[in-house]
Amino acid sequence: MSTPMMSTPVSISIPGNTLAQSSMPSSLRLAEFSETCPNAPTPSLNLVDRELKALVQQYLQRFHIATTITPEVTQQYLRQFYIHVVQHSYLKSPSLFKRIDRLDHRNQVLAYILGFELVKMVFQMSWQQHERLCDLQRSQEDFLVRYIRPIQEAHRLNHVVVPRDQDLFFARRDYFVQRPKLRPHQLEILAIATFTAETVLALGFEVIRHPESFRFDYGEIFEVKEMHSLGLS
Repeated sequence: MSTPMMSTPVSISIPGNTLAQSSMPSSLRLAEFSETCPNAPTPSLNLVDRELKALVQQYLQRFHIATTITPEVTQQYLRQFYIHVVQHSYLKSPSLFKRIDRLDHRNQVLAYILGFELVKMVFQMSWQQHERLCDLQRSQEDFLVRYIRPIQEAHRLNHVVVPRDQDLFFARRDYFVQRPKLRPHQLEILAIATFTAETVLALGFEVIRHPESFRFDYGEIFEVKEMHSLGLS
């Protein structure tokens, strides 16, 4: 299994910086994108593989993610993929647009949807829930390095979770059990800033091909028992 590319977590100002501006409503951003890059392909949706769409929808339900893959959602994610790729590209080259065009024709947008929804889900977990999620994985260290550490570093750098007095047990538990409070737009900005589009695609495809590559137990992660809430887990 190839190792997905990861970007270094960055501190961003939400809103008001370049990244926030680049994540404006897709229709406006695409108009700007097309003017800057006239050779960019126009987003269009070919027939989406119905079986693959149904499979991805089942996975979203398995992860208790409420997103429904409608034509509008698919179009929105296809547009977002343009933004995401450009955000991590130092040069707008023809090969970039070929990659985007292949995403459309090969229905890879479905893998991107799944990967991005999973990233958003993990971004909204507390660090204690990260620990529980990681404990479920076959390769815990690999999962930690690929996904958990970049997300926690983004939390820390952007003051979403603020660790204080880490050497003091009770102080640590206070921030450790706190679930991040992120508005949808903030969540998208952080996810795009933290992971490349290639990483998100790789995650989606990995789950589609090997469901056990991302082990998940909603009750174990989210349904906190009284002893957990008291910091005794």
